[in-house]
Amino acid sequence: MEQKAFTTEEEYSRHLQLPSLRKEINTIALTDQQLRYKRAQTNNDSILAVMDRQINVADLTNLTRAKEIIRQYGWPKISQVGKDGQNNIWLIVQHADQDVLFQKEALHAMEKLKENLELNMENYAFLYDRVQCNLNYKQLYGTQVVWIGNGEASAFRPMEKEYLVDRRRKKIGLSPLKIYALAYGFSYSGITKQKSDWQNSDYRKRVQSLIDLAKNSYIQKDFQKTYDNYNEASTFLGGMSNVDNFEAAVIFSKIAAVENDQKYKSIALDFLDLLFLREAITRNKLQKEPAFSILQNEQRWRDIVEKLIN
Repeated sequence: MEQKAFTTEEEYSRHLQLPSLRKEINTIALTDQQLRYKRAQTNNDSILAVMDRQINVADLTNLTRAKEIIRQYGWPKISQVGKDGQNNIWLIVQHADQDVLFQKEALHAMEKLKENLELNMENYAFLYDRVQCNLNYKQLYGTQVVWIGNGEASAFRPMEKEYLVDRRRKKIGLSPLKIYALAYGFSYSGITKQKSDWQNSDYRKRVQSLIDLAKNSYIQKDFQKTYDNYNEASTFLGGMSNVDNFEAAVIFSKIAAVENDQKYKSIALDFLDLLFLREAITRNKLQKEPAFSILQNEQRWRDIVEKLIN
């Protein structure tokens, strides 16, 4: 059986255009999964700390190599690296939540292959939704769930026009949400357009209420409530528009100018970071806003401005 497996593997590799690249990608992914598996097997705090450091180092190394691969080859095709090779480079990109710009770059590379059989569309849907959620937008395909631990989830994260999600999934060959949900240990029965529209309206009203409370608290100089309400509003995927995020950054910059508390600068920069990742801000707009002068000695501010120059 072992010899048969080796023979089958050799035969499969022989028909690929980039077999050595496939081998490299699969080796990287195997190391990635082994480290995470070892971490899951212990509850010892000191061992967990060591494992976390090892995973961080490995993730950085893997991310650097994944960038090189995608910039050299585009998104590797199935005919080049096989289904397993393509799945495994996708796995590396999925773990790169700390670099949303690269995830977006990888997604654009995948989109070039959407119209042929060289792309795993389930992987595309996962990465698309992952990027959407990392940009604080609602997802389109329902691949992202609310985790409760032990590999189980309680629900789907918010979805754009939820009543249309199954239609989107079917179009790219994915199972209905009610089937997909079972794999995560919860049930889902679908939703009508009327209920979806009502939920969306209620969702927006809740966010707007928090924003209004935050602005009123700012006028009353209750800066802690301003912080709390804006912070909660920002947790609603797709709840705050780009205009809302910019206004929040301005308000917290003004608060930071009169309050000696780093958290106000930090949250202002959080909102600006998001706008940068969304490609919804320009260097000129940043520099024209007087309130942001309080942020200009912060490294995160300099990073944003430098990236906008480039």
